[in-house]
Amino acid sequence: MITRIIHILTDKTLPTADLVSRVRNLYNKRVFDVRFLIPVLNGLSKEEIITALPKLIQLNPNVVKEVFNRLLGIHADSKTQHASPITPEELMVELHCMEVSGAASKCDIKSVIRATSLCFAESEIYSQDVLAKVINQLVEVNPLPTLLMRTVIQTLNLHPRLIGFVMNILARLIRKQVWTQPKIWEGFVKCCQRTLPKSIPILLMLPHVQLKQVLEEEGDLKIAAGNYVMGLSEQQQSQIPAQTLDVIMHLSNYDSKGLLMIEKREILS
Repeated sequence: MITRIIHILTDKTLPTADLVSRVRNLYNKRVFDVRFLIPVLNGLSKEEIITALPKLIQLNPNVVKEVFNRLLGIHADSKTQHASPITPEELMVELHCMEVSGAASKCDIKSVIRATSLCFAESEIYSQDVLAKVINQLVEVNPLPTLLMRTVIQTLNLHPRLIGFVMNILARLIRKQVWTQPKIWEGFVKCCQRTLPKSIPILLMLPHVQLKQVLEEEGDLKIAAGNYVMGLSEQQQSQIPAQTLDVIMHLSNYDSKGLLMIEKREILS
């Protein structure tokens, strides 16, 4: 009954400082159910919200939706529209960084995926610019969040105009030795496949060992890389590191004169 009363009190207006203080004290001393905090979320500090987030996103999907409605100001009136202590960018970044911050033991990855999906569904809030800011921040996290590339690919699907931005992100990931994190590396390769032929110049930035691995495992990237290199002038080819060029020529079945020697089965496929 008390919880219901608090919900009614905060349905159309922000919680008062006194109400927030009383709910906070009850939660810390007597009522340990995180749902008790939901009516006063916008009265808590950003740090308190981040601490409670792993438990909040594991609740019933309808309850999680209510949590996000409050934090993002969805369906709120003009008085509460921008009252949340946490911005949309900060919320999305924190969801991705739970495992990095040590919260992974408290929250499974499926719950995080469901939570990020709720964010993506709010396209007016999570616009092209907002998602670009989120990804820019995530790339600087160390170690890189597991869901980074999933979010990059999903963002690109929603906003194809961000192709140039995504290429820049892939280049930054190479500088961070993305191949040292298997899950991120797998997503990196998938993103390169989805963005062909734009991604080929990015692939050529890889060390020759990693480039060879990718081209050996992914036939579409191998053919695209060979075609790209053969489309360059001699001067342009001379700008590519010798080991990188050798890998592409060898795996793409080019002879020393640069003549394409693809078998008929590859052409038919």
